[in-house]
Amino acid sequence: MIAKISSTENLGGALGYNFKKVEKGEASILLAAELYQNKEGRYTMEDVLADMEALIPEKCRTKKMVFHCSLNPHPDDKFSDEQLVQVAREYMEALGYGNQPYIVFKHSDIAREHIHIVSLRVDGEGKKINDRFEKRKSKQITDTLERKYNLIPSSKVSEKAVTETPKVDTIKGNIKEQVANVVRMVLKHYKFCSLGELNAILSKYNLAVEEVKTEFRGKKYDGLVYVPTDDKSNKVSTPIHASDIGRGVGYTAIQNRIRSRNKPSNH
Repeated sequence: MIAKISSTENLGGALGYNFKKVEKGEASILLAAELYQNKEGRYTMEDVLADMEALIPEKCRTKKMVFHCSLNPHPDDKFSDEQLVQVAREYMEALGYGNQPYIVFKHSDIAREHIHIVSLRVDGEGKKINDRFEKRKSKQITDTLERKYNLIPSSKVSEKAVTETPKVDTIKGNIKEQVANVVRMVLKHYKFCSLGELNAILSKYNLAVEEVKTEFRGKKYDGLVYVPTDDKSNKVSTPIHASDIGRGVGYTAIQNRIRSRNKPSNH
């Protein structure tokens, strides 16, 4: 699990970023601690912003008083909403924010679900929450959570790959480029022992791989195509031949990877 923490003066910006995703159906609110809930049992951007602003003392010396972090599990880690809430609570408590107002959003706009948390870095008296060695402390907390919940350690896969590779989205265009980025990232950072396992990984990024057989000048060839899909694994675009993506992603390269993984150990 990877935590990314930032500080900002712009409370509206931090909340707005998350609430806009809620409006688009790309995020949901999992928890709001010490914050106002309206008569319909909902939390609105306006209410949460007003509530948090009211809790900031007028003579607050801390300029960047807004805490914004994301907790990013490995794509293969599976959580229920209740488990994500528990992880968020434990993380915030251990970091010193257990008594602070904060709101937790679950994002599902990229290949693996993750959470964002927005809080205040000052208490009701204007005293700043201790943030000395914050990143180091945060890493210790996520390491503890990984052990407690038997999660895949963040060191097993590149942080950049986990947190920044989006799902293939045919609406955005540049489909071949999107597919190439996902395929190269997966081949670089993941291990698999069969085409089925590779497909399971690719499915998280709205992509599938299929074996095709072709004939050229009387000679038969095995090949691969990569097919964009939706979240339910339905095909949504024309297959892209591996040869159109580049070297190292075709049938021979993938089969060599699979054979090397399945080769018996000498030990």
